[in-house]
Amino acid sequence: MLMFWFGLFMSAFGGEITVSTLNIGHGRGTGTHQITQSKGQILQNIDLIAEEVLLIKPDVLALQEADVKAWWSGNTPQSTYLASLLQMSHVVVGEHSHRKRLNYGTSLISQSKLQEVDSQRTPSTFPLPPKGFVMATVMVERQPIVVVSIHLDPFKASVRDTQIDTLVAELKDVDAPLIIMGDFNVEWGQELDVYCSRLNVSPYDPLNQDSTFPKLNLRLDWILASKEFAFAQYQTHGIALSDHRLLSATLVLSTK
Repeated sequence: MLMFWFGLFMSAFGGEITVSTLNIGHGRGTGTHQITQSKGQILQNIDLIAEEVLLIKPDVLALQEADVKAWWSGNTPQSTYLASLLQMSHVVVGEHSHRKRLNYGTSLISQSKLQEVDSQRTPSTFPLPPKGFVMATVMVERQPIVVVSIHLDPFKASVRDTQIDTLVAELKDVDAPLIIMGDFNVEWGQELDVYCSRLNVSPYDPLNQDSTFPKLNLRLDWILASKEFAFAQYQTHGIALSDHRLLSATLVLSTK
């Protein structure tokens, strides 16, 4: 009888997607700062991230604070390196910080082709370099899905509001199910609920107290999904891979 009802449930849905997100902190692991670590140590930290992500087997992985070409981490393109470890063939990177020999930003790594790629740089609180987001479209059961990896300012709500304004503007003509993942640097009950309303997305169990930034015991990292999705699984992973925690979710897409 259980399988009968499960079959009816699945017949009303058009596929599922598993996603993960992590602020990798330039590959410093649990170290104080990446400048204090060798290139070999940073690569080992990313190897540990790969080991954990391989257990999840996401369709799409979102990263924040991923170096593209940065002297402090040995100029390794971290998203591409991690994608090779995961055997995920498709990578898009938003280089939001463009300083001499210090390029980094957000990225998306995917099992399937990433299309209609867009990257936007947004100002942050001085003297922080710009942050931003990268977005792309993936196909799930012949249905286009828009996925976003985002990093918001850690200090000022007014700056985060402006950054969200940019994302809202980029999404205004999007007519597809939407998943937004990343380091929002804000908890529920602050401005995040307003952002969700503006973007027409919702989190899993917003009042859950699982910390994603243990240093301050705060939930700053989120996976937000539009109304076409139902959360079938959600997890905050306890293993320390950076100063943030890895999140994963399986989302089921409704055909109704």
